[in-house]
Amino acid sequence: MTGPIDPGMPDPQLVMPFGKVGRSALLASWGSGLDGNGFHQMTSLFATYLGTDSRLGLAQAVSAPNFVVDPPTHPIHHLHEDDETEARISAMVRRAFGQELIVNRAAGSQIPIHLANVRPQPPAGKDRFSKEYRQAVHAIPQVQQQGDGVKAFVGLLLNTLVLKYDITFVDEPEAFLHPPQAKFLGSILASERPHPSQMIVATHSSDFLKGLLDGEESSIRVIRIYRKNGKSSISELQPDLVKEVWRDPLLRYSGIFDGLFHEGVIVCESDSDCRFYGAMMDAVSGSSKSHDLLLVHGGGKARTPSIVRALSAIRVPVKAVFDFDVLSDETILQRSVEALGSSWDEFKGDWNTVRASIEGKRPELATKDVRDKVLNALSKVKSDSLPRDTIKEIRDTLRSASAWSEAKRVGKPFVPRGMQAAAYERLSSKLRSVGIHLVEVGELEGFYRRIGDHGPAWTVQVLEQDLLNDPDLREAREFARTLLSDW
Repeated sequence: MTGPIDPGMPDPQLVMPFGKVGRSALLASWGSGLDGNGFHQMTSLFATYLGTDSRLGLAQAVSAPNFVVDPPTHPIHHLHEDDETEARISAMVRRAFGQELIVNRAAGSQIPIHLANVRPQPPAGKDRFSKEYRQAVHAIPQVQQQGDGVKAFVGLLLNTLVLKYDITFVDEPEAFLHPPQAKFLGSILASERPHPSQMIVATHSSDFLKGLLDGEESSIRVIRIYRKNGKSSISELQPDLVKEVWRDPLLRYSGIFDGLFHEGVIVCESDSDCRFYGAMMDAVSGSSKSHDLLLVHGGGKARTPSIVRALSAIRVPVKAVFDFDVLSDETILQRSVEALGSSWDEFKGDWNTVRASIEGKRPELATKDVRDKVLNALSKVKSDSLPRDTIKEIRDTLRSASAWSEAKRVGKPFVPRGMQAAAYERLSSKLRSVGIHLVEVGELEGFYRRIGDHGPAWTVQVLEQDLLNDPDLREAREFARTLLSDW
């Protein structure tokens, strides 16, 4: 491609999937690059950018070329010339929207594409150029008459799966789409992208990301970019770790990948915990900038370490909140500490002291007393179902029979004074420094004891209170401020 251009010779044309490029234009762009002006003029030969604004017009009708002598210059031209490509794209649109994509091959100088609930068929003995078939297709609404979601989806498929660019940049592919459609789009782009080629996507959708991970493509790289205080932090997620998390069904459906799009994640034991702490955090934030934290739950203590480890593996800042009785389970505490990158040896001494001090407290009731109290409570029940008062009485009895049950009800004050209390303070401080927060009022309900219910019923009633000013919620507000700090 070097040497002077003979003005008397015809300008050779390079045929690309999107049209022809003249030799003279290529030489001019190449020469400009060699002169130090950059090779950006040649970008369109190898790469394309699909922004949110442009995608809405990518599926509109295009001018029909002379297909005998001119190469296709638009993806709709390729669909016009290739029934298999049309059928392939139509199958994807049908899965997303339940409608068939149809190329109108008899619309004169324009080639529109249509969406039909049922694909029309030519009458018996006639083909798709018959008058009846042409009229039937013409009566079907065009893609450009559909909503923005349909237009963007179809346009994106046409320009990523039909045109074969070496590099395709896509901004916010989930724009205008419902979550299931965004997920399906991700799986299509991962599995159906032309090879060899590269696609670089900027997204804020965990649904789209899940779709990518569901696809058959194995060479997906996930880069997390987070901007705070005018500075951007960039981290690349290790592909093997991402796929390891995705293969775990408990983690796959936990919603932890949503954490990629937040400043950090707080892992709680239950959904009620998430709702209450989230509401308190909103309340104490007041008129200041709202927090960008996601609260997820593990359905109990046991799964929390796995979720913490998974979030740490995909480079998402994470904290965990446990009820006070987590101090009874060394395995859960150790796994959580190690998931956050610390050594359990630094915590074990103080933990042993605290655990022994709690377990050394004699329960209020012996086994015989517990049996008598439970049987007495049940003997007073005349209905087929247990009344709430009876359930509460039995629960309180069982709590009195276990030092750890009582510790969960009372919280921090249950730890004996002296060196045991000092050991607890050291342990609590070190746990907080790595991201583990203990509920020092014992459990969620300890933040507001005026309500006797438990779990979701308690949460519903508490959230109806004045969260910002109720004096009985002072400890809850302080705890919420602690959760908001140090991100």
